[in-house]
Amino acid sequence: MPRRRDDAEDRASAGRDEAWFANIKRTYDEYQDQAIKGSRLFHTHSKNLDLAALQAVQNAVENANNAAKQHLERINMQNTTTTENLNQQNDALFSVLVEKLRKEGTATISIS
Repeated sequence: MPRRRDDAEDRASAGRDEAWFANIKRTYDEYQDQAIKGSRLFHTHSKNLDLAALQAVQNAVENANNAAKQHLERINMQNTTTTENLNQQNDALFSVLVEKLRKEGTATISIS
C-alpha cells in the first residue's frame, strides 16, 4: 500500500509548486518585456526611416521645382534677348529703307 503524505510534505510540495510558478511567470514576464522593448525600438526606428524618406522626397521635389524655375528664367532671358535683337535688326533695316527711299525720293514717310 502506498505511503500517505503528511502535511509537511504537502506544504513543501505546494511551496515548490509556487516557486516553479513564480519562476515561470518571471521568465514569461522577462521575455514579454524584451519583446515589448524590441517592438517599441522597431517602431521608433521605422518611424525615423519614414520621416527620413519623407524628407528625402520633399527635398527632391523642392530641388526639381528650383531647377524648373531656373530653366524658365533662362528661357525668359533668352526670349528677351532674342526679342531685343530682332527689334534692333528691324530698327536698323527700317532706318536703311527710309534712308534709301529718301535718297531716291520715291516716297514720303510719316512716322507718328
